[in-house]
Amino acid sequence: TVIATGEVIGCVIYTGTDTRMVMNTNKPRYKFGLVDKEINRLTKLLFVASFVLSMLLVILKGVDGLWYRYFVRFLLIFSYMIPISLRVNLDLGKLAYSWFIQQDKNIPGSVVRTSTIPEELGRIGYILTDKTGTLTQNVMVFKRLKLGAVSYTIENKTKISNLLEEVYKKSGIAANKSQESLVTSTSTKRSIGKNTEAMKVTEAIKALALCHNVTPVLNDSAEIMNEFLSTSDTPKTSVTSLNTTTGSDVLELLPVIGELN
Repeated sequence: TVIATGEVIGCVIYTGTDTRMVMNTNKPRYKFGLVDKEINRLTKLLFVASFVLSMLLVILKGVDGLWYRYFVRFLLIFSYMIPISLRVNLDLGKLAYSWFIQQDKNIPGSVVRTSTIPEELGRIGYILTDKTGTLTQNVMVFKRLKLGAVSYTIENKTKISNLLEEVYKKSGIAANKSQESLVTSTSTKRSIGKNTEAMKVTEAIKALALCHNVTPVLNDSAEIMNEFLSTSDTPKTSVTSLNTTTGSDVLELLPVIGELN
């Protein structure tokens, strides 16, 4: 990095559209709905049909004299088969769909950001999405903790509690010590031996408690409620619970470490 290496003198050779970022950027693709594609296909077929019918009638009348005038006349007559007004009516219908979606009381808060493909919602049969919770509420349930050949489930919560208490008792940490006591006794706890089952469980639980995103909470007075040093959620051990929430499944499985998010 720049901080680790110090000052760097560089020379920019390719700029503008010749940069790698711009050259690798794909051009935005305009999205068409299936209804629009079907109407375009139907319009092309009707135009070909009107052209063929006009030519056929001219041939039946006789290709002599000013035959091209008759061809244009027949083409104008058959042009009524092409649904030009249907396109305008569909655009007005899309605006109506968008308005009804936003006014629907069953889905409050819905915002229609495009009126191009609202009718496609009626064609949806299955929704395939990931676990980020973009379309649905993301609720993850803690099922199993696997350490090597041993796995722990919710039925083993008593055993896990006993293993955690064993580690902290051997390291000389009281059940109600603060976070500072946990930090200062790290070297003492390492002497227990990381190869033991109790130590592996302790390190895994500590990783679950600490290794996740921390979201600051703002109260009514816009003051940040920092829960980094809170020990009220850890009545039996000194492991700090960050970004605590109520009703956590991890808390249900491992009640000794407090509420985890």
